[in-house]
Amino acid sequence: RQEYRWQVDLLVALPRDSGQRHALVRNLSEGGMMLETDADMAVGDLLSVELDGEPRIEARVVWRQEQSYGCQFRERLPTAVVSAAILQAPLDTAGDTAGEPRFEE
Repeated sequence: RQEYRWQVDLLVALPRDSGQRHALVRNLSEGGMMLETDADMAVGDLLSVELDGEPRIEARVVWRQEQSYGCQFRERLPTAVVSAAILQAPLDTAGDTAGEPRFEE
């Protein structure tokens, strides 16, 4: 599977039974995201993410490395939702690659 992963720094809410946690989305595509959080999740866990102005987005954890999690969305996101999220991400004036695509295979 090949798709663009947009580099972002986007704070999102992770509603959980034990209370709401927050996560920082580091990259985003129509099919998934990589996020960092101190919430304890395992591969296979289901989660929902609240992006600003969007209904909850359901995803499954497909890999974990320390506090980084790769998540696959249960349903692909419309391009418009991904574009809106990219526009919400703050720009880093120090020359970071936020908002630039990275092609992954």
